[in-house]
This record gives sequence, structure tokens and C-alpha cells, in this order.
Amino acid sequence: MQPQRGREVPHSLPGPIGKRRRLQYLCSARRKRFDTGNALAVSLLVAIGAVLRAPLLHGGFWRDEASTYYEVTAHTVRAVVGMVARGELNPPGFFVVEHGWAMLSGSGEIAMKLPSFACSLALIPVTYALAGSLLSQRGAMLAAVCATVSPTSILFAAQARPYAMAALLVGLAMAAYAAALTRVGWRRPLVASTVLFAGALYTHYTAALVIGLLSCGTAVILARGGQRSGIVSIAFALAGIAALFVPWIPAFVRDARIGLPWSPRTTAGTFLAATSDNVTSLMPLASHHSQLGIVLAAALVGFGGAALFGRRRSQSRRHDVIVVFGCCVIAGAAIEALSSMREPRFMFVFAACAWTWFAALIDGAIAAVARWKGPARMAAAALTAGLILGLIPKERDARLIVPLAESGVPALAPTLEDLGRRHRTLYVVAPDYIGPTFGYYVGESTGVRAVGFARWRDPQLFRPAGYLALWTAPGLVHSAERRIAFAMQSYDRLCLLRDRDERDSGLVPFSRTTELIMWLRVHYREVRSTSAFGREESVTMDEFASKRCTVPPTSAHCPCQALNGRGLRYGGPASRVMSVC
Repeated sequence: MQPQRGREVPHSLPGPIGKRRRLQYLCSARRKRFDTGNALAVSLLVAIGAVLRAPLLHGGFWRDEASTYYEVTAHTVRAVVGMVARGELNPPGFFVVEHGWAMLSGSGEIAMKLPSFACSLALIPVTYALAGSLLSQRGAMLAAVCATVSPTSILFAAQARPYAMAALLVGLAMAAYAAALTRVGWRRPLVASTVLFAGALYTHYTAALVIGLLSCGTAVILARGGQRSGIVSIAFALAGIAALFVPWIPAFVRDARIGLPWSPRTTAGTFLAATSDNVTSLMPLASHHSQLGIVLAAALVGFGGAALFGRRRSQSRRHDVIVVFGCCVIAGAAIEALSSMREPRFMFVFAACAWTWFAALIDGAIAAVARWKGPARMAAAALTAGLILGLIPKERDARLIVPLAESGVPALAPTLEDLGRRHRTLYVVAPDYIGPTFGYYVGESTGVRAVGFARWRDPQLFRPAGYLALWTAPGLVHSAERRIAFAMQSYDRLCLLRDRDERDSGLVPFSRTTELIMWLRVHYREVRSTSAFGREESVTMDEFASKRCTVPPTSAHCPCQALNGRGLRYGGPASRVMSVC
């Protein structure tokens, strides 16, 4: 029985009853002060996170975000879902929310980034709550600090893409899952985690990997504890998630068949490095490709394995949940590496459980060092300081948290618009995936439409279906040459906007763009070339002036015949092939 608010502490009650009441009152007051201090600390971390993320809101769009613009600005929710089904390899949850937000706030760059910004900030207190249900207050605060300063979280907070929202929903589902396993009343948290996991699955497909790994780990925990009824409950929860996801299963199967042909393939020699990159992408480092990150990843794997196989019966269910979190992070990183998903955007759904696991290991290390005495403690402090000082020069040039422009297209947009005003200009984007960025920054303001290589029509609307077959077609370059030559009969300038990185990516031979550039330089006079750099998209603008060849196409002296041996004929017998004079 606790004293009522406003009354004094009952000091005068005799015997053990008076002592118990005084102790209850003092513990309650101390808990209130402690909770208030933690709330203020988490609020301060959220404010710091907002300061770290806000500069990146002015970075503009790149091709993926420009695709989001075209998909969410459809007139109805049904049209948005249709656009996502045709132009994305993601489910429609985020885009429907973004559509509703755009209806209220507009479709400007900063406005469209704000939902991801808010989700990234909300992920800080959610991570704190998740870690607080499993760890000490110090461990919970360490997890919140990881969520605040993580470069990956800072980066995705300023992208109009579903990654931050998916991580937030998975974090909320993880918190409900932890409550279901560690509390007596488990039914409501389990239902909540089912609904939240289904929402995460409607936001990003990689949530399915989290659900599958977490279910396997939970089944192992319950089987070792002799709780067979709990396994049945997990099975019902999985059935509920599948039932909620049934309407989108046909689109999911189609997207799975398309896959990610443009992602670099993982080989046996690169598997360990890919797995390490996936794990360390969630660490609070300036760059997840550092050597120190690889060492830390190996240490975490070792600690996680020791904790898993060295479990004692005296350890609690909370310890089991943390071990499951660590195994999910490592297994998820390995599976995604095998699937050639070696990018932080695929791993970010594991963010909340990864940060909780990191915090548990760091908290355990701090507690172990605190028990050391004298020279051992000083040696541990010196080693920690040496690691931090060694990290700084290696990560000095890391660019994840530097407010750079996402794409180079906005810097070239005034030049592109001025070229269109002065000349009749044919705009070609190569490869065609630059089309969404060009369409947003140039096409929407001037009404100009570009053509693409390899997808000729409407390159601003990305279509993954048949993309690999389009790029590997034998007559791709020849078809583009014919189309450009025919179209240039009505223009006096050709503007080629191309990606500076013309290498093949995965199975897609983007290097075929080089063949088209060589053909253009032979057939047209290059006027100028200008480059602009961005974090995700660096581009070059090549301006060509058309000049018609005065040599008959049947002549052996025609440079076009010498180039490809076939010549390009349009119109009647008097037609001429365009080339440099």
C-alpha cells in the first residue's frame, strides 16, 4: 500500500508495517525521478538525432526517390497501388502512406522526405523501449545512442523510400514480441506483434526474413523450455501474418521471380566480406567498410556463439531473447549476402534488434571491466581509447553523414533547360534509370520528355519486368542508333545525360552505353561535356550538334559504313547518313 499523493511520509507508524510503507514511498519517489530522468535523456537523444538528420533533408532526390514521386502522385490509392505493382520491387504500404501525406503537404522534396525523417526519429525511443524490456537502463540507453548516431539511420531518414518506416514497424513488432515472451499476459502482445509484422511486410519484403528467423529462434527457445503450447501460438501468429498478406502474394511471387539482376553477384570468395558488410552497416561507425568494423563483427559473432552454446539454466528468458536477436542479425546478414543483397537498405529492417544486441554485448563488457581492478581496468581503458583514436583517421573521409546532394542532375538542370530554350534538342538518358531524376528536375518544369537507352519510351517510369531481357537483347545498340538517327532529322542538338559509372552491374550489361557513346561521337560533333557529382548519382551531360554527311551512304568513303558496315537509310534514295563532316 503506497501513501496517497500530497500526504507526508508515515514516519510515526510503529513496527514493520511503518517501515514497509516508508520503503514503498521512497522507492516509488525514486522510480519517478529515475523515469523522468530517462525520459529527458531519450528526448535529448531525439533532439540530437534531429540535428544530425536535418541537413540531409536538403540533398534533393535521386532516381529511387524520383520514382517514388511518380508513384505517389497518382490521383487515387488504387492508382498508386497499380503504379507500385508495375514499377517497384516493394509492397505498397509506404507508398500509400506517402500518397496520403503528399495530398496534405504537397510533393516537394523536403515534404516527401518528412515521413522517413519522423520514422527514423521515432525509432530512437522504440529501440530504447525494446532494449529496456530486456536489458538494464544502461543497456537501454546504449541502444538508444546507437539508434541516434547510426550513419545508416541518418542516411535513410532523408530518403523518400520505405526503409525507415519498415525498420520502425519491425522495431515496434519486436517490442511486442519481447513483451509476449517475457511477461505473464502474452496474448495481447502476440496479437499486436502479428499485426505490426504484417504491416512491416506490406512495407518492405525483407521483413519476411525477420519474421522467419525470429519464428525459428522462438520455436527453439520454447522447445528447450518444454512449452509446446507456445509453439502452437507462434504457428497461429504466422498463419495470421500470411492471411493478412494474402492480397499481395501474387505480386510478391512476380517480384521474387524478377529478383535483383542489377545487384552484384556474391561468390564464395566475397561471401564473408558481404556478410561482414551487412552486419557492420548497422553499427554506429562512420563507414561500414572499415577494418575495425570487420574486427568488431567477428567479435560479435564470437560473443553471440558463446552465449548461445554456453547457456546455463539459471539464465533468464530475456537472455534467450537477446541471443535470438543476435542469431537473427548474423543469419539475416548471411542469407542476404547469399542472395546478393549487399546493401544497407536490405539490412536496415534488423536495426532495432541489432542495436539491442550490440548494447547487450557492450553493457556486458562494461560490467565485466567494472569488476576488474588496477592495471587490468587501465589496460581496458587504454585499449578502448586506442580503438577510438585509430578509427578517426580511417573514417575521416567517410561521406555518409556529410550533407551532399543525392544526385548531380539538379546541378545540371539549369543547363539542360537553357539548352532546350536555345535549340531544338533531343534528350537521351543512358542508362534509362536516370530517367526519373531527369523527369522530376527537368521534365516536370519544362514539359520536355526524354527518351532512354535501353527503354526508349517513358524512361521516367521505371519498369523492372523484362529489364534484364531488354539490356541483353542482341540488337539493342543498333535499334537505339536507328531511332536516334531518325529522330535527329527534326532536331539540331542532342543532349546525352549519362551515368558516370558505365560498368556492368550484376547481370545487366550497362557497359553497352559505351557503344552508344562511341557511335554518337563518330556521327555527331561533340560541343561540350559537363559533369556533376552526387552521393548516389553522378552524371555527365554531353551536348552534340547534328551535321549531315555529304558522302552517299553507298560510298566506301562514308565514315558510317566504315563504322558499322551497314549504313543508316531513311526517306528515299537521296537520303544521307548523318556523321561528322
